[in-house]
Amino acid sequence: MKIPRKGCVFICNPNNPTGVLIQKKEMLKIISAAKKKSAIVFVDETFIELVPGHDESVIKHLKNFENLFILRSLTKSFGLAGIRIGYGVGSPQIIDPLQKIKIPWNVSNMAQLAASAAVCYHPFLDKTRKLIKKERNFIFSNLAKSKKFACYTSATNFLLVKTKIKSKLLQKKLLKQKILIRDCSTFRGLNQNYIRVAVKTRRENIKLLKALEAI
Repeated sequence: MKIPRKGCVFICNPNNPTGVLIQKKEMLKIISAAKKKSAIVFVDETFIELVPGHDESVIKHLKNFENLFILRSLTKSFGLAGIRIGYGVGSPQIIDPLQKIKIPWNVSNMAQLAASAAVCYHPFLDKTRKLIKKERNFIFSNLAKSKKFACYTSATNFLLVKTKIKSKLLQKKLLKQKILIRDCSTFRGLNQNYIRVAVKTRRENIKLLKALEAI
């Protein structure tokens, strides 16, 4: 990885849309190398709380790196769709300038109440991680048998799938069955042969798999 001097490195971990998780040991090497070049490392850990164990976060190492800023989102972890709520953690050198330019009243009262209730309910995340791991393996093992699709391993609540059918066409066909997938053709490095599917309940996952095979 080429790190620009006095620049900024953006890393999504786990990555979206691949679901690939960079190990903490490797992340710390990148952050350390960036520190030597006076570069800031912006780590998007939006999905890391959905990773079983979630021990690969670098949040506990903030005190050692004033060049590190971490973004978290409660919207993904607790399924708060429609409520824009999250937080950033970093050193005063990064936070203070951001405080000066942030939009006032950027978090609504409703979002604050929802977030306060969500973070106090720890059993939800534990139950969710177990469900995701079980159902992700279920989807992966079934798609591995398919001749139409190739599924990539993931550490979080979605899977990147390579398809022989054009992604936009596939998205359109599935939408008629009230199944929504992500067309990944707009992601850099991917094309119209890639989609992202979410890990849901067993009933919903079976519906998705049957619909994919029927196309």
